[in-house]
Amino acid sequence: MNLNEAHSEWLFEADNRLPPAERITRLLEHGARVRPGVPIPITVIALIVFGLARAPSRKSPYVVAVRRELRNVERRLLARARVLLRFQTAVRASVSDDDADAVQGPRRAARFRRAASDFVETVRLIRPDALSDPAVRAEIAENLREIPDEALSAEQRAIRDVWINAAAGSAPIWQ
Repeated sequence: MNLNEAHSEWLFEADNRLPPAERITRLLEHGARVRPGVPIPITVIALIVFGLARAPSRKSPYVVAVRRELRNVERRLLARARVLLRFQTAVRASVSDDDADAVQGPRRAARFRRAASDFVETVRLIRPDALSDPAVRAEIAENLREIPDEALSAEQRAIRDVWINAAAGSAPIWQ
């Protein structure tokens, strides 16, 4: 793909007087209006934003620069009531709240389940009676209480429940 093809496909021309993060943000907002729900490959973003003659490779300095700017782009989109949705080799701005939730909801739920599982596996190594500070014991027990059953396996739920009871002093510590 060359610059002319990219301009005709996305109907966007970057203003080179703006910083790269703002150019990327405007391209993504424009893409959400003219082609809602269609991710823009990062190589195409680099092509348009930096005005290159042809699409760069995925390892080019231009693509690296786009990836580096995505955190700033994310902040700019949030300030404009949009969310940056990331895919393997492309990104797009959300079209609506439902759109953002549909893409990010399952990802965040999976990340939460992994974090909850990892936390319980770490707690498995700690004996509540070995902690000298009762405030730390209480804080760990409170964090364990907040993990929903659906996020844990049956074995992890049992570990969580035994640990909470043992931390509260209402159950014997396991051997």
